Amino acid sequence: MTATEINMNLEKILRNQQKLLNAIQSLNERLDQVSTSTSDVQKGMTKVPEMETPKLHVTSVDLEQQVTDMIHFMGVLAHIKGYQYLRTAIMMVVEDPTNVSAITKILYPTIAKQYKTTPSRVERAIRHAIEVSWARQGYDIEMEVFKNTIDPNKGKPTNSEFIAILADKIRMDNRMRAE
Repeated sequence: MTATEINMNLEKILRNQQKLLNAIQSLNERLDQVSTSTSDVQKGMTKVPEMETPKLHVTSVDLEQQVTDMIHFMGVLAHIKGYQYLRTAIMMVVEDPTNVSAITKILYPTIAKQYKTTPSRVERAIRHAIEVSWARQGYDIEMEVFKNTIDPNKGKPTNSEFIAILADKIRMDNRMRAE
């Protein structure tokens, strides 16, 4: 790897870190708003002001690029079959978060039909992609993205944890851009 390639990779990592820091800051601000609303209710106010949900204007091309950037950042190799399945799964969950709670009933069968394979092969290929990604990444990147959400005894996230967390990060990033 040349010095130029290393510098480009470092710049990309720094941009991704800044996006994550912005997402954390936004979440902290929203948490402060909710805490303030909750304390007002406890003081005797009967109605909590509703927070306006920002409208997301994300095209499918933008979403696909965001998902691709995120899974590259996580170290998923593009030549692994699970790469395509994982990208499709994350996009489906970003578009409809309820898909993550029906991963074996809706997500895997839908992806399997799209790629003309079986749901069990989709599940296995995604698991393999996550295993390879997890083995390639350093502890810093794992903690930056997953924080304390992963059980250290298991060593890596489950398929649904990986998909849900990355989809949520992308959704939050899009909300920040919309504001």
